[in-house]
Order: sequence, then structure tokens, then C-alpha cells
Amino acid sequence: MKIQRTQGLSLLIHAIIVLVFFSGELKTPDKKVELLQFEIKETPKKKILVKDLRSNEKKTAASGSLFLPSMNSQSLLALVEKNSGEAATNTKTTYQFNDQKTYDPSIEDVFGDNGNQNWEYNREIYRRIDTNLLFDSILAQYNHFGRVYVQFTVTENGLVNFSGLKTDATDAILKVHVLRAIKKSLLQPVESMKAMKKLKLIPETVFQAEFNFTYGDHNNNFAKQNNFGRPVFVFNRSTTEKPVPKELLEQLLTGGVTPNISLMYERWQKYNKKKHLESIQFDPFENYKRDSFYRM
Repeated sequence: MKIQRTQGLSLLIHAIIVLVFFSGELKTPDKKVELLQFEIKETPKKKILVKDLRSNEKKTAASGSLFLPSMNSQSLLALVEKNSGEAATNTKTTYQFNDQKTYDPSIEDVFGDNGNQNWEYNREIYRRIDTNLLFDSILAQYNHFGRVYVQFTVTENGLVNFSGLKTDATDAILKVHVLRAIKKSLLQPVESMKAMKKLKLIPETVFQAEFNFTYGDHNNNFAKQNNFGRPVFVFNRSTTEKPVPKELLEQLLTGGVTPNISLMYERWQKYNKKKHLESIQFDPFENYKRDSFYRM
């Protein structure tokens, strides 16, 4: 009987515990439901926020921002090159062919036009003119020193085209001397130039050149231009040949009397020759003055 009572008491206690547990759960249904509703509402809000951020990222990337991780290295490089090219185009200043600033060394000589595609071609044109450009002794004897500016065109065949020629010179004889050298240099196309043209499709090109004829050390003639990024050339020619004086007193003061016998003899020879040519009214540059280049 005691065992039955004990079992009955145990069943009663367990029944009470179960009732208390279920009764507590049933009394708080609103809180459980509210918690579930909160989770359902918050989840879509987070998704919308992420979606908006991605949308903004795309919009900002499309506007060209450099700070978004969505822009890869290739697109960055392309943008930088584009901006650099635009900046170079906008800041590049063009001067006239007879403006000294045109021939001042600059970074454009190294990073030249068209990505230096015409470097070899420009160098070949320079080499040909430089080979045929001499500073004759007779020019110096008659005091023909100075500077000549020339703008000329080279056709697709590597030939000079003088139709658009522009010149500016302090000495007309030197101008003819320079234009003759250009004409002689580009009178016939060179096979190597033809090959370069076919390879790189070099179009008709306008060249600008400065020619300087000065009194000085002849070793200056060995200094050659080494940058050909642009079709812009500078030629320098120097000589130690002095102008032959017109008057006897000037001759005596400028080398007519010197301890160097051979030099003194040479100076007197030139002086006497010049006086003789003047006496017979012979002009050593008559053919220059009859040249069509002289009147340009």
C-alpha cells in the first residue's frame, strides 16, 4: 500500500510539473510571436541595405572614381594613360618655325610625337641633310655668318616638297646655301627609307630646322643631334676661318702681321685675291643670287 501511495504521489508531482510548464508557455504566446515577427522584418532590411550599397558602387564606378575596389589595374592604367594624353595635348604649346623656343630641348624630344613611331625616319632625314651641309671657306671669307630657319615638307616617297616652303634668314646667301643642301639631300628616295615607310606608314611630314653658322672651333661640327622624337632639327656649323678685311689697315690689325709666317702668308694671299676679284667686279656668289631660292 505504501508503494502504491508513493507511486501515486510521484505521478501527482510529475503531473503538476507538466501542467506548470505548459501553462507558462501558453501564457507567453505574444512574446514568442513578436520575436518571430522582429526577425522576419529585420532580415529584408539588411538585404535592401546591401543591395543599395552595391548599386551605389556601380554608379560611382561608372563615374570614374579611382578609389573603388571594383576598378581593376587594367582600367586604372587605361584611365591614367587617357588623362596623361589629354593633359599633354592640352598643355603642349606650338611655336612658329622661326621662333627659337621651337628648337629648345624639351621632354617632347624624348617622348615625341605618335609615341616615337617616326624616330628612325626623322633621324634618317637629319643624317642625309647633315651629310650634305658644309660651311665653305669662301662663305666665311666674305663674312657670311648667321642663322637660317626653314620649314619644309617631305612627301611619302621621301622627297622634298618646296611648295609650302617657309624661310627666315639673316643672310640671303646662307639661306640659298641651306636650301641647296636640303634639295640635294632629298632629291632621291633611299631604299631604307622606303622600307621604313612601308613598315610604319609614315605620311607626308612637315619638318622645322634651325641652321647656325658661327665663328668657332671646328670640333663643334662633330656634335650631332641625338633626339628625334619630333620632326625638329638643329644644325650647327663652326669655322676658325676669319672674314677677309676690306681695308689694308684692318688687314694689318687682324693677322696681316704675325710671327706665324705661314699664317701671315695665307692671310695676305686671301686679301690680295679678294682685292683682285673686286677690281674686275667678280662676285663669287653671283650664282647664289641668280638662284630662285635667293628671292624666296
